[in-house]
Amino acid sequence: MTFKDRLKSLSFETYAEYLESDGWKSFRSSYKSSGRPKKCLVCGSKKITLHHNTYIRLGRELLTDVDPLCWDHHKRLHEILSENRWMVDKTATVVAILR
Repeated sequence: MTFKDRLKSLSFETYAEYLESDGWKSFRSSYKSSGRPKKCLVCGSKKITLHHNTYIRLGRELLTDVDPLCWDHHKRLHEILSENRWMVDKTATVVAILR
């Protein structure tokens, strides 16, 4: 199933719509109350966004399906993924590069 198929199966046209959904908000809340890292994996900033390192379970994510990154490193990670034509499963590789 493609990423777009996953979104459509969840009744979303865009990823942005999904990120505004109650389901994603609930997941973010669960992440915040979990024992998972709450700092950017690169710089240690406490102001984070959650980056999907897989979309396999989109809509039913596990806490390990996301990584905390500050906005600057999240943006840079996506630039590197795009430049190399890598999928998000290369997130750990890119985080290692950014460190």
